[in-house]
Amino acid sequence: MDSRRYQLVSLLADGQFHSGEVLARQLGLSRAAVWKIVQRLAQWQLDVYAVRGRGYRLAVPLELLEGQRIQQELDEEVRRALRRLDIFVETASTNQYLLQQPEREQEDFVAVFAEYQSAGRGRRGRSWVSPFGHNLYASLQWRVSHPAAVAEGLSLALAVGLARVLEHAGLAGVQLKWPNDVHVGGRKIAGILLEMNGESTGPCRLVIGIGLNLRLGERQRRAIGQPCTDLMSELGEAGFSRNRLAGQLVNEIYRVLVGFERNGLAMFRQAWDDRDIMRGREVEVLLGGERVGGVCRGVDERGALLVQTAAGLRRFISGEASLRARGRRVS
Repeated sequence: MDSRRYQLVSLLADGQFHSGEVLARQLGLSRAAVWKIVQRLAQWQLDVYAVRGRGYRLAVPLELLEGQRIQQELDEEVRRALRRLDIFVETASTNQYLLQQPEREQEDFVAVFAEYQSAGRGRRGRSWVSPFGHNLYASLQWRVSHPAAVAEGLSLALAVGLARVLEHAGLAGVQLKWPNDVHVGGRKIAGILLEMNGESTGPCRLVIGIGLNLRLGERQRRAIGQPCTDLMSELGEAGFSRNRLAGQLVNEIYRVLVGFERNGLAMFRQAWDDRDIMRGREVEVLLGGERVGGVCRGVDERGALLVQTAAGLRRFISGEASLRARGRRVS
């Protein structure tokens, strides 16, 4: 039935009305069976209008992901390096899928996209709201020889790469929040979840999860529970192509990974500083049960957050940082 559900979404993706009779004929089902599938689309957080005499249509049109279209956007070097590009209709979590792959399938560079995640994850165990076909949910796998180096700034470099993808799409005023959130106008538009699987002293598998908001409804905004925005709100209805963005995302993340392996964070430090939303502002860092307040002094050469507190300058390599309520800028 899930394949039928995807087939129905494909037929409705244009956002136009389609009669139940025509849909039934196209799917080889009865009209009653079509109605049952329509009802199940709510599980994917899709809203469908049903109007007597006109049929069914999605509340908003969708551009479904297509492997061939994404491949067409890839640079030649990236296309050669990419061992596999998977697109799932539904999965629990793209990160979890890659982390659970057996050792023999641990290719150097792999990209996985999903139309819908039933258990998408963000940092610190938070859930990632993942309505079907509205946003980009991706995980990229990369083999690393020295895991310790990954902990020193890679998440910041990846956030710079994600910011560049959005800026290339025409988005102005992109900001970065330590360690790897992407904001516009103080509202979150994308995030990164970095996970590793393997020995701490030898080669391991790095999995980079990326969630990018392209279109959020009011229901999704309420579920997120923090100030957020999406690309459609910022650029307008015709401002981007979902498949083009997916290809450009793979291109940029590959460039970041190669550049970071060669040069570390130094190659991305100025780009981070230019977009740092916290630098020079009052912040609070939650680390375990401790709350530390002070003024953010940016990041150091290893990607640690620097906070000027009443007791002196403190360096944080982990924790949850946020702007204070007023978040005023301090010289």
